[in-house]
Amino acid sequence: MSWRRAYFRFGELTARSHAETLCRHVRVSHPFAIVALCLIATGCESQKGYADLAELGSAYAGAVDRLLVLAGTVSVDATSERLLQDREIAPQTKEDYQKLSDIDVKRLALIDDLRKHVQLVANYFGLLQRLAGSDASDQATKTLEGTASSVSALGQRLRKNDLAPGADLFTTLTKIAVAGAVRGALKTELTRHGDTIRMELNTEEVLLRALSGDIKHDLDIVREIREARLVIVPFVASDSIKNYDEWMASRKAVLSMNAPVAELAAASTTLGKLREAFEGLMGGKLDDDRIRAVEGDFKTIIALTDTVKK
Repeated sequence: MSWRRAYFRFGELTARSHAETLCRHVRVSHPFAIVALCLIATGCESQKGYADLAELGSAYAGAVDRLLVLAGTVSVDATSERLLQDREIAPQTKEDYQKLSDIDVKRLALIDDLRKHVQLVANYFGLLQRLAGSDASDQATKTLEGTASSVSALGQRLRKNDLAPGADLFTTLTKIAVAGAVRGALKTELTRHGDTIRMELNTEEVLLRALSGDIKHDLDIVREIREARLVIVPFVASDSIKNYDEWMASRKAVLSMNAPVAELAAASTTLGKLREAFEGLMGGKLDDDRIRAVEGDFKTIIALTDTVKK
């Protein structure tokens, strides 16, 4: 935590502590004073919750975007290996090539749309922070409206994609009533679009899980091909291995190929936790520890993804 953030956090805690103390000691003959002071304490907590959610949204967008870029690269590499293997087995035609290449094109388009979707949801969380603070202007409300509409439209396109899993896997979520503690423009916005954002988070969760399964299938085939060509054949050959470091690097790369699959699956699970944290805020149940834990999960995914890319 930076000194600036620690300073403002200390200020929030101090203000809330004073307010809560006064709430306990102001005489009952001044009920309006009690209500006002208690709202100060609640307001600080509420604003901090949405600030934490915005920060979490940034970590979530960074982690998932890195994973999706890596998933696209892995997918194309896997198809290339399969094309070369098919060519070794039998003569190939342009149609044979196009059949597998078209799947890559569709999957990359799906991944591109999913990346845009993730960024829009992260932007929505950032805009909520502004609305929870002092910016409850008509422009802020319109920007949120536009962002929510864009997320919803893109989500519908994703769910209808040829490569998306069956519609039954996209869960119909029970509506959540926005807590009474949430007031004003923020309550209006969450009542209008909160369930939409929950649905879109669920869509990302399902698609990441499906992508991890598809890519795992491809990688299982590719790993076997590459291990035979780059590791086993040189190892059992009668002549000596020409470059030990190169052989070791090839073996390491082959045996580590499934790392992106594991991270995609982990991101899908963490997205479920992010949705639950958002639902908690809608229901007025702020859970700072949950938000911090989910943020930590996404930051771990970023670190692991950067390691895999190296």
